[in-house]
Amino acid sequence: MVWSFQKTGKFMNESHKAISTSLLPQYTSSAAFMDRFLLAIHKDGQEIERSQNDQKIKLVDQKEIASDALDYFTSFKPKMEKDFFKDISSRIGKKKARLFCEILANDWYDGLTLRNGLRVRSIKLGVYYYLSTFLGGSVEISNVVNSHDTFSGVTQELLPYDIAAILTVNDQMMYQHIEAWKAIHPNVFMLSTDDIFIRRGLALSKDLDTSTLYKEWDYLNSYSIAFSAPEKFSQMTRGSIPAIINGNINLFLNRILFFSPFVPDMPNGQLEVGVIPALKPLPILSQGVHGGIHEYILDPAPF
Repeated sequence: MVWSFQKTGKFMNESHKAISTSLLPQYTSSAAFMDRFLLAIHKDGQEIERSQNDQKIKLVDQKEIASDALDYFTSFKPKMEKDFFKDISSRIGKKKARLFCEILANDWYDGLTLRNGLRVRSIKLGVYYYLSTFLGGSVEISNVVNSHDTFSGVTQELLPYDIAAILTVNDQMMYQHIEAWKAIHPNVFMLSTDDIFIRRGLALSKDLDTSTLYKEWDYLNSYSIAFSAPEKFSQMTRGSIPAIINGNINLFLNRILFFSPFVPDMPNGQLEVGVIPALKPLPILSQGVHGGIHEYILDPAPF
């Protein structure tokens, strides 16, 4: 195929869409995405296929789990849960640790009424005060998050140092288990942390304005270490613009409040990462439309 391109340019002319998608930095290290690319190049002008929104609950595709060794996070979930609960309990106490994990496993994962209820908002209120500690007040916080929640009637369950402790535990465990996962990944010899991305699928009413810095939507936001579940989330609203926002995992240091494999009894099918706002908004770049989905990357590395 490469020889054909060098001689005639035909290969690139017919398959440039699939090639350009496969070269996006958020996909270059994925064996699952390479499988999609190899299927696409057999048909003239074929784009790389994206996962379709045909499930009520948006789960990571089994093909992606198998190809990218993501079953690591299922196989070791019982030990991760035990370690996570033990570590946060030692820092914030068992009562708060138990409540935090229960809210995530039940209310947050509900995705509907309970996610917008008082208990989830109590966690978000803790994040608000954590951010306020660093940023100095509501005006400054509005520069990093779009949420206008006034937290009326919400009881604060987690103090700023509780949030800080949970973030620290997540950073430590993410480092440990990302390294262990990389060691069994099929691309282990070419995979570095710079190649690990998390992403968020959104159904947009209009294209994002990349001339302004990116702010998170809320005090707690759903990302995934996989790409197939966000693909499905991006297609949830008919008539909207499917989009995925990608960020290198290093951008989320001190921002990960939970990872579903760590949380006791939390369903694991989305490999969900709960992210709080950054202390300053980030640059965002449009990477164009690929397979019907608009791709964006946060704080991209220079070319």
